[in-house]
Amino acid sequence: MNETITFKVRDCLARDEVSTNMLQLTDERGCILKPKLFGAFQKTNNTGNTGASIIAYAFFQAFKFPDVMDLFIECNVELCKINCDPCLDTNQVQKLI
Repeated sequence: MNETITFKVRDCLARDEVSTNMLQLTDERGCILKPKLFGAFQKTNNTGNTGASIIAYAFFQAFKFPDVMDLFIECNVELCKINCDPCLDTNQVQKLI
């Protein structure tokens, strides 16, 4: 049995070091909540010498919280067999490049 394992990036959150300031960037399905700040995830098999077989990335506008120098972006990654449930918004499809 040859099962394909794939993944989906979801629940992305921007926060400061102590989580005083937080901004939800994507929802639990991976849909972008702040499209002016954060773009849809793309996937690539062009991973260079990283040892990975696939990499997901998104482009985003630089931003920061007031009076805070550090910004952390955290996301959950869901592993799934065959296909993950996609974000239904056609402008936010995770593309394979």
